[in-house]
Amino acid sequence: MNSPNCPDPQEILALLVSEPTEKLLDHLSDCEDCRKLLDNKSGGKIHFDDTMLQMIGNFEESDSQSPEPSEDPGASIGQYEIVREIGRGGMGVIYEGWDSRLDRRVAIKTIRQQSNIPDLIRRIRREARLQSALNHPNIVTLHEFGIHRGLPYIIMELVHGQTLKKRIQNLGPLSATMAAGLISSVARAMNYMHQQGIVHRDLKASNILVAAMSDSLQINSEGKCSPASNLLFPKITDFGLSVSLLSSKDQTNSDANPGTLAYMAPEQLDSNRARVSPASDIYSIGIILYECLTGHPPFIADNPAETIRMILELPPPPPSSLSSVIPRDIETICLKCLEKKPARRYETSDALADDIDRFLQGKPILARPVNRFQKIKLWVRRYPTIAASMCTAVISLFMLVTVSVIYANNQAFLKQKAIDEATRSKKSEIVAIAAEKQARAAEDQARKIAKEARAESDLARNNYFMGLNYINTFHRKLSSFQKNTPSLEETMSLKDQSKKMIDSMINNYINRSTLQGEPSPDMIDRLFLDGVSIRDFGEHEKAILVFNRLINLALNTPKNHPDLLRRKAAGIRSVHVIALLLIEQGRDKEALQKVGKAWSDWPIHSEMPGVTASMINDHAILGNTYAKLLRASGRAKDAERIETELQQANDLLSRLGNSMSELAPGQSYLPPISSPVSKTR
Repeated sequence: MNSPNCPDPQEILALLVSEPTEKLLDHLSDCEDCRKLLDNKSGGKIHFDDTMLQMIGNFEESDSQSPEPSEDPGASIGQYEIVREIGRGGMGVIYEGWDSRLDRRVAIKTIRQQSNIPDLIRRIRREARLQSALNHPNIVTLHEFGIHRGLPYIIMELVHGQTLKKRIQNLGPLSATMAAGLISSVARAMNYMHQQGIVHRDLKASNILVAAMSDSLQINSEGKCSPASNLLFPKITDFGLSVSLLSSKDQTNSDANPGTLAYMAPEQLDSNRARVSPASDIYSIGIILYECLTGHPPFIADNPAETIRMILELPPPPPSSLSSVIPRDIETICLKCLEKKPARRYETSDALADDIDRFLQGKPILARPVNRFQKIKLWVRRYPTIAASMCTAVISLFMLVTVSVIYANNQAFLKQKAIDEATRSKKSEIVAIAAEKQARAAEDQARKIAKEARAESDLARNNYFMGLNYINTFHRKLSSFQKNTPSLEETMSLKDQSKKMIDSMINNYINRSTLQGEPSPDMIDRLFLDGVSIRDFGEHEKAILVFNRLINLALNTPKNHPDLLRRKAAGIRSVHVIALLLIEQGRDKEALQKVGKAWSDWPIHSEMPGVTASMINDHAILGNTYAKLLRASGRAKDAERIETELQQANDLLSRLGNSMSELAPGQSYLPPISSPVSKTR
């Protein structure tokens, strides 16, 4: 047990996640109990011996030169016995080792001697901290970090295989199916890493280990099985340049250009680039997919300066221009990852993996190839001087042709007039009258369109400045509010102005054209979210207008419509929200009627084509409220029948890898309720 003179255990445990104080290190060097506490709390992954404490706490005083990490078979590093050397690079040497304590084979990464040992240990410890936070089947597992003979080492999972780079060099490009399956697994792993707030920044073919596997399946984001990687299982490694987006220190240290040039995104090379983001890793995944399909990255030059210019300015050559057997869909996915602007790439790595899975399953992908107009637009941006010259030449040529045509037509007209003056005069009169009518109609139409455009422009401008004025007034009032104690009248005025601003914004939304016409699939979910937001502002009646729009859309959708199930799910969620509003007002009977009708009219079963666990869950949430309303109204037998159906739905969700407690689309927008019925009046 620790003595009374020992620091607070929380202060001691801070050593695991931050830089320790000099006082704390002095105490740890003398107190064996505190060192054991740290060793236990780290799960045995970090050994806090005297050597490590000295290296952590006295960086400025460490001038000794440690030997190169060269270990013979049979030598030991801690509890690990060296078996053989399996790799050597610029930073260090990797050995296959034997863990004598747990009887397992491991990979031991030792670091070469460098001039700045303190900075080296900081970087390797930071790499180990980031990698130890990750637990994914496609990411190499870190077992331990420690110090051996003055230099850091990392103990990792041993992967039997080779790097993807060597696999391509030895056997050539992968087939489209094999490349797609492997990259899908990599993208899923990167999405998991991004969810933990970590960006790799050095993702490349040589940092992906591939191991052979057989009869392996993976679960995609929809809970369905898909081929893993066509007998190749990837493992991502080397987190030396990774950063945590949750750490301000990592963000500060990410200003340099890290990574391997051929795999770096344009924003990593641009001097005015934005902060590091997962979009850069998505670009690197696209480079790796390109290399899997063609055998090499898209941008390779004789010198770094030319390579940088190609990355920043040139589009990648389509993979199909190098190999005609590459399918168009996988090429489209690859080129979308390689867009120059991060916003034009996939939003997440998971979205990339979903599109690859659609390709593997023979379904239409969401990505679309760059059309001819977009290619011209990109070319003009890239070569503005040449484009301006060509545009001038085209305009000049057009004007010359136009003048020539006009002159020729005029001569023909004069000749025809001379041949048949009388007939020509009559026809000219008829043509003139018709032309005048058409011109007048066109003028009226143009005037009408211009008037409507001005009205819409004025409305948008008025709304903008009205909102701006409200916000400005609110800001000035708030400043006055902070400086002086406001009177009740000033406070109420401030509240009224804020309410007016909210009402104006909501009314503008209700009146906009997006609530009419045929909505896109994405707009259906957005309308529901907008309705929930309006409800949260207290505008229940206006929110119900939006929800009724979704309900009517579901009612009027033909049975063969491709978005029928999606619209039904949106209608079910909308009915449920309206029912909760009715319950809050004590109108339980109306709520029961609406919920019961939706439950019977819109059944959702697992055998329906295209149904998802989220849709079944939406229906189950409605049924749960329906059963509680039935019990509250004295219809216990009907409630038991509904509860039996709910249990069947729950069993189905469990088989799909979900449960009734899973957050379904729309569930997060509903207020938590212990009982959906109002108190007995």
